[in-house]
Amino acid sequence: MTKRVRMWVIPVEQAVGARLSHDVTRIVPGGFKGPAFCKGRIIRPEDIPNLLEIGKEHICVLDLAPSDTSRGPLPAETLARLRKR
Repeated sequence: MTKRVRMWVIPVEQAVGARLSHDVTRIVPGGFKGPAFCKGRIIRPEDIPNLLEIGKEHICVLDLAPSDTSRGPLPAETLARLRKR
């Protein structure tokens, strides 16, 4: 069986409710280097300032079939917005 996975690159400000397609790393020169956000995370409004602070203006998000993840499908309004692209 083939899994249906679609990805989009969208502005961070429009990513609320979308699922990250990859880990996002935070690098502090001379200090911390590690994951700021993990793959599969559903982006929340409070995540937007942190993503912008680490230099992310656009983000790659996933649209998975409900059977591809234990977290369920994307919210309907997010899917509708992505499918218009």
